Amino acid sequence: MLLLRVDEKYPESLVLFYDHDKSNDLVDFRICQPVEGDVIALFTGKPKANIQKLKKTDFIESDGPLLISQAMGEVIKKHAAQIELFSAEIRIGTEIITGYCVLNILKQKPCIDLSRSDYRPTIEGMPEYGLRFHHLHSLSDTDLASDGIVRASESHGEIFVSTALGDALTHAQLSGFSLIDASAGVNVY
Repeated sequence: MLLLRVDEKYPESLVLFYDHDKSNDLVDFRICQPVEGDVIALFTGKPKANIQKLKKTDFIESDGPLLISQAMGEVIKKHAAQIELFSAEIRIGTEIITGYCVLNILKQKPCIDLSRSDYRPTIEGMPEYGLRFHHLHSLSDTDLASDGIVRASESHGEIFVSTALGDALTHAQLSGFSLIDASAGVNVY
């Protein structure tokens, strides 16, 4: 099982901003439930963003839901049935960029070994509102079984992929992300 993260060398100039006013509520994509009705997902970038570099990136960092290229979506679909993909619109200045989609992961399961991880409640004294990890250890790959991609039930912001999906993403030469083996522990922020 591998932790899926934005590449640590991801350029800040390519970080996109989710239009929270005109798009679906961000929570719709974090609760591991199908999204009902029409989905609107609008993103904007900094005016001086390198559009050509963005178009070559498959896993996009944003303050919104998971944004991936259609190519990455196709690879994930082959290894995970419990997902939804929705078209997204990216606007940089006056240019509209297509070919990207929002990934809604419908499966959550325990992925983090809490006994070996360092974490605190997001809201002090209220762990029911989520946990913030500083150092985490993943459970073994067999715990992910055949799900392909899941949100960690301990922290919905943490995404894990099976080794098979990780190998497929790497083999497809997709970019913008890192796959981290957290079985021996990894610092996260």
